[in-house]
Parts: sequence; structure tokens; C-alpha cells
Amino acid sequence: MADGADALWVAGGDGSLAVVAAAAAATHGLPFVCVPAGTRNHFALDLGVDPHDVLGALEAFTGGIERLIDVADVNGRLFLNNVSLGIYGEAVRSPGYRDAKMRTLLETAEKVLAQAHRCRRCDWLTIWGASTSISRLCSCRTTPTRSIAR
Repeated sequence: MADGADALWVAGGDGSLAVVAAAAAATHGLPFVCVPAGTRNHFALDLGVDPHDVLGALEAFTGGIERLIDVADVNGRLFLNNVSLGIYGEAVRSPGYRDAKMRTLLETAEKVLAQAHRCRRCDWLTIWGASTSISRLCSCRTTPTRSIAR
């Protein structure tokens, strides 16, 4: 980029695309070409790029239409079109998720819900993620005290 790149591209999934989009758009103001080669290709689908036509995606270099997109940041990590939070967010970060999605999702739900607490006064449910240690207050401003799962 320091030598004068006109655009950046990457063949990959949503996570890889977000990293290059951050370098291209956010940092250097360059156009970014999305070449879908990931598992889900949510971003490419949202743009109308056929994830089964990788060669067709490369046509953006010669005949593509430039569009501005929004990017956002959650906890220092850039995302393009979606972000996963809560139980699903915990599950997709787990090493076993790709090979055993349903099992990993159920195991993660069990771990997360085991840390859930319900307030005695207002019945507000507070759930701490498996990798989160944030203390939260319920709607009546008391600390959750009763565990709902063991």
C-alpha cells in the first residue's frame, strides 16, 4: 500500500474480509474487492456477490460498481455486516465449533446458563458469558443473587 496500491482484495470468509476491509477502507481510503471463499460468506451474499462464482467476483476489478459500506467496531474488532453476541458468540469462538456445531452450541449454552442469576426483587435475569467476568446490575439496581441453573 505504501507503494501506491489502487485497491485491496482478499479471497476469504467474513473474518478475513473484515481485516482487509479495515486496512483498505478505514486506514488507507482504498476500494476493497470482496472475493467470497469462506464458509458462510454472509458479507458477499449481502452485496449480491455469488459465493459460488469466485471468478465472477474478480470482475469487480474491471467492471465493478463501487459502493460505500458501513463498518463497525465491537471491543476493538471490526465487523462488516454482522456480529455474534451471547451464547452463539461464545460458541463460534470455541475451537470445536467448526467440526461439531450443534454439540458445541449446546455445551456452550450449558456453560453460559450455569452462570445465570435471577434477581429476587424484580426477576431480572443476568447471564455472564463463559469468557466474561462483568458484574451487572438488574433493573431494580440490586445485585443478582439467586442462581437459576446448576
